[in-house]
Amino acid sequence: MLDIEAEILKYLVAKWSPQVVLLGGSRASGDTTAFSDWDLYLIGNYPTKDCFPEQFGGQHLDIEVRSRSDVPHDVFQLYYGPVQALKVLLDSSDQLGRRIVEQTRLVYERGPLPKSQGTLAADRNELARLVTKILSHSSDPEACFTNLGLFHRMAIQLWFEQRGRWSLPPHKGLPIIRSEDGHFAELLRELAEDNPIESKLEACARIQWEIWRT
Repeated sequence: MLDIEAEILKYLVAKWSPQVVLLGGSRASGDTTAFSDWDLYLIGNYPTKDCFPEQFGGQHLDIEVRSRSDVPHDVFQLYYGPVQALKVLLDSSDQLGRRIVEQTRLVYERGPLPKSQGTLAADRNELARLVTKILSHSSDPEACFTNLGLFHRMAIQLWFEQRGRWSLPPHKGLPIIRSEDGHFAELLRELAEDNPIESKLEACARIQWEIWRT
């Protein structure tokens, strides 16, 4: 274990008393850059799942605490699916951490199950709801920006899911979309650039059509 990892782990154990500490993100996958933070998942006797951004030794720590009951079937997931890379920094006596890493890897490799018709309908309704919010707050730049961001993130997630693949966080998913579906990538860029609200709403409508036609 690297010295900085050991120091961070010592700090986490002293403050949070976790049973298991898992490291995710670029620190676990080996894609570390000078700006990489530490995605840390603590499992133990915590009442609720919660997130606690912290600073330690000049490092940014994204700490998420979960109870053991919040890790069903020993698979670790975030909003976009199973975590692609995990590393055990601290394990429990029954090796829960090792089981989570192994089971999560297997689930990720198998890919997602097809969504039910009910879930697909809910996804359509959520995208439509976000478009309504964008339109209703079109005169409020900050509220409009927030809902555009939610629509943008969900569109990326659904692009992957409609192709039978686990979704990825935007910084990893967008390069794949750009390389495989330039037209969809341009529509997403339309949302992010400084364009009139009418152009953004048109892009939203075209994104919805592109997602549900596949």
